[in-house]
Order: sequence, then C-alpha cells, then structure tokens
Amino acid sequence: MVKAVRFVYVRYLKDNEKDIVPISYFKNGFKAKDVEDFDSHKVHMVQWRGDIQGSNSTDEEVHYKAQILMLGDSKEGLEKKKDNSRVRIPKVLDTSVEDTSSDDDVLTVQKESTSSRKEKKQDQNKAKQKSLRAIMLENVEKRKSLPLLSRQENSGEKMKSPSACTCEAGSQLQAAKKRYREAEAQKTELERQLKKLKTEADKYQQLNKDLQVQLLKKLKGNSQESSAFGRKVPPSPQHSEESGSETIPRPQSGEQKRQIQELLVDDDTSTPKYVEKDGMVSIGGGISLTKEQWDALECQSRHSLFVKALAVATWGTDVLKDRSVGGNACNRFKDQQQARAPLSPHKLRAVKDCFMDRLTRLNVSQEERNLENSKFKKYIAEKIQDINRLLRRQAKE
Repeated sequence: MVKAVRFVYVRYLKDNEKDIVPISYFKNGFKAKDVEDFDSHKVHMVQWRGDIQGSNSTDEEVHYKAQILMLGDSKEGLEKKKDNSRVRIPKVLDTSVEDTSSDDDVLTVQKESTSSRKEKKQDQNKAKQKSLRAIMLENVEKRKSLPLLSRQENSGEKMKSPSACTCEAGSQLQAAKKRYREAEAQKTELERQLKKLKTEADKYQQLNKDLQVQLLKKLKGNSQESSAFGRKVPPSPQHSEESGSETIPRPQSGEQKRQIQELLVDDDTSTPKYVEKDGMVSIGGGISLTKEQWDALECQSRHSLFVKALAVATWGTDVLKDRSVGGNACNRFKDQQQARAPLSPHKLRAVKDCFMDRLTRLNVSQEERNLENSKFKKYIAEKIQDINRLLRRQAKE
C-alpha cells in the first residue's frame, strides 16, 4: 500500500537553507502520488517555518522560492533518509518565478519573461541601428563637406593637379627620349671610330708584313756567307745601281730591331745555325742530333726541361749515370767515395752555347739570361740525380 506524502524536504533559494516542512506550507498546495512524484528543477512558493514559530501573529504568511529535494510520509522518515544518504541538489532551470507555485503560473511567468527579453533585445537592436545610422549620416556629411573646404582653401589647386601631373610626366618622357637619342648618337660615333681604327690596324699590319718580307730577303742574302756553325758576317755595303757607289745602310730603330728579333724567333729559315742536313741537325762541338730529337727539344716549354733533354740526347743515360758535371765529389760523401769522372768540357760548352742561343731566340731579358746561365750546371746535375734515383728504384723492384 502506497503511503500518502505529508512532508517535503525543500531548499530555499534565497538563503540556501534546507528544511522539512508539511505539504500545507505550499502556497497553492502540492499533490504527489508517491515519494518519487516531483520535479526538482521546478520552483515552488513555500512558507518558511520560522515565520510561524518566531511570530506572535499568523495573519500574514510569507512564502519564499524553494525547490523540492525529497518527499516522505513522515518527518522522522525524511530525517533518517536525509542522514543516511547524500541528497543531490540539482540546478534550477528558472529562478525568475513570481510568487506562485502552480504550473500555469510558472508557464505564464516564463512566457512573460521571454517576451520581455525579446522586447528588450529588439529595443537594444533598434537603438544600435539608430546609433549606427547617425554615425553613417555624420560620416557622409563630413565627406560632403571636405571637398568643399579643400576647394575653398586651395582655390581650385586640386582641380589643376591632374593636368600638372600629366605635364610633368610628358616632360620626363621627353627628357628620356632625348637621353636615348644622345646615347644612340654616341654609340654610332664610337662604332665609326672603331671601324676606322680597325681599318688602320689592318693597313699597318699589312705594311708590317711587307716590311718583314723585305727584311727577311735581305737577311737571307747576307747570311749566305755565314760559317757552318751559323756565325753571321756583317752585311756587305750596298751598291747603288745608278751611281755605282757604295751606300752605308741607315741605322735601324728599336722597333725595327724588335721586329727582326721576332722574325728570327718565328721563322726557322732565319736561323741557319741549326739547319737539317741528311736528317741530322748540328748544334756545334761535333754534336749532331736527329731531326726528331731536335724537334722534341724545341717543343720544351721550360728552360730546365730543355737543358735536361739536351744532355740526355748528347751523352745518353748510360754515360750520365756514372758522371758528374765538374768531377767533384758530393760534400755529403766526400770521405766515403771517389769523385765521378766529369763530363766532356768540349761537349758541355757546346750544350751551353746551344742553350744560350735558345735564350737569344726567345728574346729573354738580360737579367733572366744571367739567371739561367748560373743554373745551367744545376739542371744537368739534377738530371744525373734523377737517372740514378730511377735506377735505384728499379733495382729494388
């Protein structure tokens, strides 16, 4: 049998106080089928029990907002149930209920509050729109007034600014075109001068070639009486065909001497000292090399390589490995070994003369000539050491 609900455990929303009150304390009454028939999220108007106990008069009853936490058939049962279990206090959805606890009144209050909020929000939106409209109108008025003020202050100067900009751009364009025409004229003049200089250079080059040919012819004619070793004899006095008297040749300038020297270097026919005969080339001192050996020597780019290759071509490696340049023993082994036999002074002199002739043909400076002359014996000594070092390495292998 279901017991009737007589007491309610409520929580007053105003001061968060909790109390067990009878159902009669509800302003508009409260009915429940059982102890579970209640909604803890709703708000009811419940009389505060302290008002009855602490007041001498019961004519005026004061009700406060409260929510139901628990129902029971007796006050003792609610006390025991409250002490034995933890009472859950749910969140109240609506706390703006008026002094009524009926469902219809609650719905009415909710509708009224919702409509009031909507009206308030609409009023706020209208106020915002009105404020924005006023700001926009103010900005429009300012924009309309600014051009008028600027025209009054500047006296029409802004109206003339586009044309002034156009004139300035046109003047800049004209200046750029003028600079371009000047650059083109300068370029044309430079090209004309360059063409003229090239023509003059070609003319001078052709005259120089003709002069070289004439000088070569004269040198070939004067070198017919040279010795077998290539010593040039002074050119014989030239005879004038008209008068038959001897004429002394004019002294040559420095430029002409330099050109003759270049011809001696570039043209093999102007160096009759090392002329091929029967496949052999004589370098003096009774030393003759094959044409292939001489061509290989002439291809050497460094002076040291030329001297070393010429020494091998003159004596051969079998002779060089057992000789020394001057016949002196090495300072490191002077007490341990005998001095090696020196190279033939006659051939050594011929090899040195050939090396000096090479320097002359290459038109080196006097300082470089003296330096290479002092290094001549050093080059041959280095070649002898290289040969012996190679032989020792081969013996070990």
